[in-house]
Formats: sequence, C-alpha cells, structure tokens
Amino acid sequence: MKHEARTLFNTTQALFTTHYQRRSYQTLIAGFLSATGNPRPATASDKSAAALSRFLNQYAWNARNLIRIVRTAIHERVWDTYAARRGRKPTLEIMLDLTTLEKTGAFPNLEIHALKDKIGLHLVVLYIVIGVQRFPWSFLVWRGKGSDSPTRLGLKLLERIPVSWSQSFNVRVLADSGFDSSEFIDGVNQLGIHGVIGARGNRDIGEGHHLYDLRYQGTQVQFKSCVTRVFAAWFQLRQARGGMVWRYVISTRAAEGKTITRWGKRRWRIEAFFKTMKSRFGLDQFGQRTALGDGVKLDGFERTNIFGMGPAQILEPERAPIMRQDFDRPDRLMVMLIHQNRR
Repeated sequence: MKHEARTLFNTTQALFTTHYQRRSYQTLIAGFLSATGNPRPATASDKSAAALSRFLNQYAWNARNLIRIVRTAIHERVWDTYAARRGRKPTLEIMLDLTTLEKTGAFPNLEIHALKDKIGLHLVVLYIVIGVQRFPWSFLVWRGKGSDSPTRLGLKLLERIPVSWSQSFNVRVLADSGFDSSEFIDGVNQLGIHGVIGARGNRDIGEGHHLYDLRYQGTQVQFKSCVTRVFAAWFQLRQARGGMVWRYVISTRAAEGKTITRWGKRRWRIEAFFKTMKSRFGLDQFGQRTALGDGVKLDGFERTNIFGMGPAQILEPERAPIMRQDFDRPDRLMVMLIHQNRR
C-alpha cells in the first residue's frame, strides 16, 4: 500500500521537467493533504501565490498525462482489489451530479453562467464508488446556453468509462432528478448500463397520469417521448427546515420498490464528496485574480482541480498535517496511503 502511494507520487512528479515546477507541484499537493481546509496558494509558506499562479496558468506541463497516470492508478487499484474475485460480479456505482461554484463579478476567462438561479462555474462530475473505495473520475464544465446541456455532458462522461468495467462489474448509474430527461434515460439504456435516476413527480406517464398518481411501488411506466420503460418507486424525505417531501426514483431494470429506493438513496454519497471538496480541498475558493489582476484562465482552474480531484484524492496522509518539506524525506513519504474512504 505505502509502496503504491510512493510510486504514484514519484511518477506524477516526474512529469515536471524543471526543479521549480516540481517544487510548485509539491507545494500544491502538500496544501491539499495538510487537512487544514485552506489549500489556497496564497497560504503557502515556501512558494508565492504568483509563482503557483504561473505554474497553473502559464507553464507548459502536460495535464493530460497527469490525468492518465492518476486514472491508471485508480483503474489498477479497483481491478486488483475486486475484478479478480470469484463469484458474483461486484457492483460498481457511478454517481453523476451537477455542482455549482458560485461566483459574482466579471471573469472573462472563465465560463461563468446562470443556471437554476445560481451564477458561477457549473461542473458535471462523475464519481465512482465500489466497496469501501470512492474516487472522482472525471468532470466537464457546462459552457452556457447553446452548448451541450448538463444531461448531454453526463452522457459523454458515461461514454468514456473503460469498457472493461462493464465486462467485469455490475455497473449502476445513480443520478438525481436533474438528469431525468428522456435523452438521458434512453442514452443510459443504450449504453447497456443500469440506471437509477431521481425523477420529478409530475413526469407524464400517459393518459393524463403522472408519477405522483401511482399507487403501487415498482410499477412499470413509460414517460412521454421516452423509448425505455422504467420502474418507479418513491419515499418520503425529511427536509432540513422541517416537514416531509415525496421523492421519486426510477430504475431501468425491474426491482421491488424498496430496492429501487435503497439504490436511489445511495446517490447522496456524492453530496458528501462535494462538501469535502469545497471545504477541505477549496474547490469553491479557486483564485479569482492573478497577481497582475488578470482573470484566471479556465485551463488553470481545470489544472487546479486535477490536483484536488486527482492525486490528492488518492494520496491520503496517515497522519496530518503533511508539509511540503516532508516530500524531501522518504520516511515521511511512506506514510501516505492510497485513499480508502471507509465509513
């Protein structure tokens, strides 16, 4: 385990060709792993915010190679742990959701748009849960009206998952009611993936009826303009401000109502991930201005989140905090483990 973590760190660090880039990389990773909840470059003690801004926005290092290395590490870990097991195929859950990093003001170099009464940068995130392990896998930025919708972006993310997953695991997609469009339901079904998706109670199921008119859990229905038949269930959810509200869930495969609702509730694990990313890893605190006052580039933002949603989510300190100078000591490097988020 410790050897795997050290190998991953050394492999990713080798991507940076100069001493200054490697130092900046170490500083950023140390900030993410310090467990202080404040990983912003301005708080770094041995690298200036301007230097880290240049590293993220100007230096020509290959972000795609870093993504490829991290994904390979995730794939190998999942494969070695679960795919070789005999018996029933393990279930690999893919959670899709939209999160907004709210921003106000003018950011000409960022994709700031309004969506559902929120103004900011909107991300469609794909998150993996298998057994006790959880990993962010990929994300896409919604670029405003006239571009691909969040639903379409979600389908693109699903189309890019490794083919070997579908062959070796029971893959199940979990998404909320923001993805209950006919395009998404049919798209998931065409990919051969089991979909468990939140749905609006007023979805038309034909003959003037809606989901909220159903009386029997697990009933098979077909939405208007949707080719795929689905199975519906519902449950009551207690709201934070008090009171109860009905929530509806549909499954593209037949199951009892209580099973469908159990699957649907598991989707909320991604909400815990978003909370961690925004609080501990500073996802919603990315730099708004460079040292020269220019808007941060979208490429720089995406590079920042490659670290927060990549190496920093796989490399996890056994004890906190870890400082940048610890990367110079092999004995301290050995305390970093490949992340296993156990409950």
